[in-house]
Amino acid sequence: MTSDIARARWWLAYPVAICLLALLDFALDFWHPFPARLPEQFSPAYLSLYLRDVPRGKPVVAFLGDSVLWGYKINQTDSAVADLQRDVPGAQMLNLSYEGGSIPNSEVMLRTLLHSGLRPAGIVLQINMKEFNQVDSAYRTLHPSLERAATDLLTPDDRRVLQMHAPTDLNAKLNRFVERIWQFYRFRSDLREKIFGTDDMADALVNAAKRITGTAAAEELAHRPTTEKFLSPYDLAPIDRQNVGMEYYQQLMRELCAAKVPTLVFLTPTNHRLLHDYIDVPEYDENLRRLMAVPHCGAIRIVNLDRLIPSRMFLDNDHLDRDGQRILAARLLPHVRSVAQ
Repeated sequence: MTSDIARARWWLAYPVAICLLALLDFALDFWHPFPARLPEQFSPAYLSLYLRDVPRGKPVVAFLGDSVLWGYKINQTDSAVADLQRDVPGAQMLNLSYEGGSIPNSEVMLRTLLHSGLRPAGIVLQINMKEFNQVDSAYRTLHPSLERAATDLLTPDDRRVLQMHAPTDLNAKLNRFVERIWQFYRFRSDLREKIFGTDDMADALVNAAKRITGTAAAEELAHRPTTEKFLSPYDLAPIDRQNVGMEYYQQLMRELCAAKVPTLVFLTPTNHRLLHDYIDVPEYDENLRRLMAVPHCGAIRIVNLDRLIPSRMFLDNDHLDRDGQRILAARLLPHVRSVAQ
């Protein structure tokens, strides 16, 4: 008798669980996080909904770039884009930059943005010198989630030039099948990051313990940036047409001109005190001039912010602390205000 009751309870639990999951999926159609920037582990579904749910009725200013503009190692409310949102509340700042970004990633993200039907009033595009070097991890590789979200937009040339890594094995196919029928699964770590501030509860507890015990501060001291850690990405060879970054940079300029969207392109601030012996040379400045001289139309303005930020405001070679982000926001503010009017 007891075993019969237990089996009956289990059979009752199955439909109840399915109903709860269905209600959760239904609720996600009406509410899900819309943070000030993309989550660190965003999924293809999250990117699509992030673009879909941009508040209408306000001019939209889109930001394309890498972890510098995203706000590496600082709270999303302390980033330059968040500062601009507070300074220009009448516009919607859309931060589509992320860690692991690059020029090809920004170009494909622009295609994805325009294909979504969203017409930004203006664009801010970050160009990082180090990403024109083949040793950079994102030199010819798209973010996996962006690659999947933009699958239908990728051309044969993209597939020839870029390294595609969307898996096609049985595990990947099963993963995509579950994504199609279970919306909450599609979000995965995006919601966990929103709730816990990191990938999951375990990481949140470990990070809290490290802060309390002082381990976090000791680890940061042990990983203090040195010149040797950051020299390799800064290639002093001339950036030419055969460079994948340059190819996609020129394509970006053509697409922005065709879209007729007012755009501010800025060259990323760099920590010249840290890298002085290597980058304060004529070859480096010549590459900066090559990037400034890329053909573009009147809707695009290119500015060199490579030496904008004092070295004390860098976390490493190019990532900025809170004060550095404030200075960057102030430099971008005139453009944002002009397109948001």
